[in-house]
Amino acid sequence: MFLKINLTAFLLLISQLIYAHGSFETPISRVYACFLEGPENPQSSACQDLVDIGGTQPLYDWMEVNQFDAAGQHLSLIPDGTLCAGGRDKYRGLNQARTDWVSTPARLNAKGQMEFVYHAWAPHSTDYFRYYITKDGYDPTQPLRWEDLEEPFCEINEVEQDDNMRYHMTCPSPGNKTGKHVIYNIWQRDLSPEAFYACIDVDFGSGIDLIFADDFE
Repeated sequence: MFLKINLTAFLLLISQLIYAHGSFETPISRVYACFLEGPENPQSSACQDLVDIGGTQPLYDWMEVNQFDAAGQHLSLIPDGTLCAGGRDKYRGLNQARTDWVSTPARLNAKGQMEFVYHAWAPHSTDYFRYYITKDGYDPTQPLRWEDLEEPFCEINEVEQDDNMRYHMTCPSPGNKTGKHVIYNIWQRDLSPEAFYACIDVDFGSGIDLIFADDFE
């Protein structure tokens, strides 16, 4: 029985490594932030309610907010109100319309760019990492819709994973935003129809032009 239990756990781990691939750690995505708070005992109210809605498994599987057969058809696959979950019921707790998701202060490097780090369990050829941001006046108490997003402010078509399983990307500033916004990202794989989705909660304060990270080169 002991060997059987451990074999089952091993096979589960292997399946997660094969089919589950990653999310943003800088600025941190909604699902990864809740995972780091601890699936069994999250600290923030939004993450606590996420667990109440869908249990702990979505946080243990933080790296698989995906659609296997997306093939670029994101708008038709993912209904309004389900963007943060990538249209998947399993992750529906990520879709909560509320103002208290923990957000990351927005930063610009010395070149006026935003820096993003994606933690991926497995490297894949990339068609694109596509970045959207919510429009000015977006109401976070309403479910996020496609029409709440501006046109993409950044698209990365080629990026290599480093030795620490990270993709490092830089994007131009999305404009002189103020206050809290959601950056919505789609990672569409190349040579596969699979795509991954992430909501990233960021706070631009009184204006991104005033925010620079001293530790960026």
